[in-house]
Amino acid sequence: MFDGTVNVYQSEDATDVRLLKSSAYTPPSNRIRDASVLKHTHGFHYLTYTTHTWQDVRTTIGFARGSDRADRTFLYDCTVPIADLPRAWAPEWFVDSDGSVHVIVSCWLTSNEWIFAPYRLRAANSALTDWSSPVAQTRRRSTPSTRRRPPPTATATAPTTAATATTPSPPGRPRRHYR
Repeated sequence: MFDGTVNVYQSEDATDVRLLKSSAYTPPSNRIRDASVLKHTHGFHYLTYTTHTWQDVRTTIGFARGSDRADRTFLYDCTVPIADLPRAWAPEWFVDSDGSVHVIVSCWLTSNEWIFAPYRLRAANSALTDWSSPVAQTRRRSTPSTRRRPPPTATATAPTTAATATTPSPPGRPRRHYR
């Protein structure tokens, strides 16, 4: 994928990839980056994407729809409604366990151009044409109750001295939770 068009590839085994359709979608702005695809429950394939280059300071993300994997029709550009937002970037589809459809978009909110914050927009209808106000997604701090720990082992071990003592491996990385 270049800045102006989407090529569609497919693979049956995730190793042998082949071109399905070249120049499958070009939006009216002739700019498309960071595309994310969703096959909705009613069968349509939706595309969301960044509508600009890094040099263009804009706050829109684009939406397109198609009846199959290869073809798309432009739906609309959506302005992410956050005050003083200079850039909205890299939207990603997310379907929650209750079936609700969301888009997570990276928003640049600071004077440091490399610090982005994730915001979630929830679809207000099944046609994906109306969205909730953006909600900031914050990381929860890991607490002992949220950390995954391996089950205790019941094996007996010989006493060790300080010189030969080993410490158990730390538990797995804490899960990252977003609201």
